[in-house]
Amino acid sequence: MKRLSILLILAVVFLPGCLLDGSNPAPELYETDLSIPGNLLKNMVTSYNERESAPYANLLAEDFNFRFAPGREAEEYPDGLTRAKDLLFTGNMFGSRDVVDVRLAMTWGEPEDALWKGEEAVVLSLVDLTFDVELDGDLIFRVGGDPQDFYFRLGKESLGEDPLRYYMVGWVDHGRSFAPTDVTPKDWTPVEDTSWGSIKARFN
Repeated sequence: MKRLSILLILAVVFLPGCLLDGSNPAPELYETDLSIPGNLLKNMVTSYNERESAPYANLLAEDFNFRFAPGREAEEYPDGLTRAKDLLFTGNMFGSRDVVDVRLAMTWGEPEDALWKGEEAVVLSLVDLTFDVELDGDLIFRVGGDPQDFYFRLGKESLGEDPLRYYMVGWVDHGRSFAPTDVTPKDWTPVEDTSWGSIKARFN
């Protein structure tokens, strides 16, 4: 009887979703009603802070496209990033041994009707943003206040998507001009102001 009890305990501990190392996403952290575009951005914030690729991938449409702000990355990737490339770069960032922390906070305005590549969509524009990627205590890449537009559309059955929920189909990083970062004391982690697209491209 004692042996059976031990086996039952082990079975519960190692069931999917019950791993003690936290490697499985906690469903209660994520919004489940994806018929509201804002809930996708809430889940994006959570997926970044938790560094979980699967919940982030669940947000992107099959024909998703990320557009870089004007600059070196836009020249290197003139067509932007496809879903596959964006997921690769983001997954590399989440899983990098050099990255010790990812911190994302953002707020957005009311949804507005828009067009994305000629199709009806809903756009949400950020009104505030702070995004930090800390590298092993040596450097923090920071995106602060950069305008970002996120475009959403309902799912297309022809692409294997759920027509009752929204997907992020487009993301435009407008970027901005940065003043040189001040030199910080040695006991502080230096901060490099950059753009979101530049951070993505670092993890290609």
